[in-house]
Amino acid sequence: MIDLIQIQKIGSKTALKYGIIFFISIAFISTILLLSLVLFGDLLAMFSVLFLVICYISFLVLITIPFIISLRYFGKKLAIDLYNKKSLIKASARFSFSINIVLWTLVLIAVLFFSMGGAFIFALVSYILLILILSTLTTFTIGLIIAKESQSKIKKLPSSETENVVLNQNKISNER
Repeated sequence: MIDLIQIQKIGSKTALKYGIIFFISIAFISTILLLSLVLFGDLLAMFSVLFLVICYISFLVLITIPFIISLRYFGKKLAIDLYNKKSLIKASARFSFSINIVLWTLVLIAVLFFSMGGAFIFALVSYILLILILSTLTTFTIGLIIAKESQSKIKKLPSSETENVVLNQNKISNER
């Protein structure tokens, strides 16, 4: 008999598989862009280059572990949504918005912590807009890919076993 944990594993493994590939691709592209600015742009001053590289590496370290944790956690939620017959777009939107809110909140906290200026309102509004734009874009790109792949894996489960799936959260939490 398949239980809630088995369905959640499908979602978390799929989210990790595609999400990490996406993250590495974005990190690679941004590294190439950074290097092109350093080599061919106006960032030839040694202090600026060193500062930029330190900030970039700090950003990658800051965001990597929470990204992996949020992929795993919200991948589980995605699988439950898909099993409960929520629409693919709705499940993808919830997944994408949740991950983006976690990550960009961390970035906003880091920026506000390290910036001493009085641009708090500007930074806050900018990050809220960034969360909305990126969440919308990722809903229809990588989020939809992850949701479709999870949905197809859930549908491949034997139907006689999926009818017996226990989705009662109280029963699962009482067993733990």
